[in-house]
Amino acid sequence: MHPLASEVTCRGGIARAHTIQRGGGLSRISKEGHVGKLQVKRYSGAIRGDSVERTLVGLRSASTFTGFCGLHDTQTFAPLETRPFSCSQQQVFLLAYRALCRELYYLRVHAELAPVYREGDRGSPLDEQVMLQLYMTRKESETERLTGRLGTLRSKCDNMLLGRDFSEVRFYAVMLAECPDIMCNGIHEPIVDFEGNYLSSIGRQGAPTRWMHLSLIATDEGGAAVFSWWAGDTTEEIINTLDALSDDELPHAIVRYAFEFFGNVYFSPLWWDGLTPSTQERLAARSVSGMPPFYESARAHNCLVDDGMRAVRWEVSGRQWIRD
Repeated sequence: MHPLASEVTCRGGIARAHTIQRGGGLSRISKEGHVGKLQVKRYSGAIRGDSVERTLVGLRSASTFTGFCGLHDTQTFAPLETRPFSCSQQQVFLLAYRALCRELYYLRVHAELAPVYREGDRGSPLDEQVMLQLYMTRKESETERLTGRLGTLRSKCDNMLLGRDFSEVRFYAVMLAECPDIMCNGIHEPIVDFEGNYLSSIGRQGAPTRWMHLSLIATDEGGAAVFSWWAGDTTEEIINTLDALSDDELPHAIVRYAFEFFGNVYFSPLWWDGLTPSTQERLAARSVSGMPPFYESARAHNCLVDDGMRAVRWEVSGRQWIRD
């Protein structure tokens, strides 16, 4: 997926690239070489929190995709992998670029495998077959839409990468005093803020697509939650409502955001096992929120508003901005 990839330039075979750092990242929250992840047990009627189970994933497989050759993976992400995290615009860009490439990679995989998925309902009750086919129709349409929009963003980011010009990167970083129990890397189209408001351009004819990236990572000093977007993007609206929260409230807002909107989320098995059953169920429900037509209710406009859940004990040690 590197913009210069070819039979001539690629070396080292296809790499199993970790979108969340394995060494010093996932390894720090692992138990016996495994990290936790939530996944749906089986599509059967409406998906609820109890339709989701915690699984254990080996460190070699967690958060990987095969989108780069060994040479391009090593060269492209060296500033992120070989240097302490300093919140430079280049490092933040590379976190977002990884998320973007992973998302496009899996969109392509899904498109290729869609005919196979459609056959997965054989032998199931009729109502389940109808549900799966309806889901696949909507999923294929959404895949096509996202592939086009992310492809446009990818072209922009490829030019930034090749030109080594990261001046358009904007970010908000929450620095943590300890390694977070949860790690995440993803990109999506935000629709609501942390006060329960729909973002201003949602539904407006001709409104530009906006993107938000989130990475929850380990650092030498502890950890960081890094939100990023691009210059001129009105995504900053959502960050203003996040920054308005106190240091005590901020970690819990980040957890809500990660589980609500991203699938590439891994966590410490020890942390998960220490949660109350009620908290586990609420996080599981967030992980399948907005998955039509299975989930019982559509994603609520106030899904990021404080719901009283306190799943982590992170201490905020600082905040960093680069904004328009």
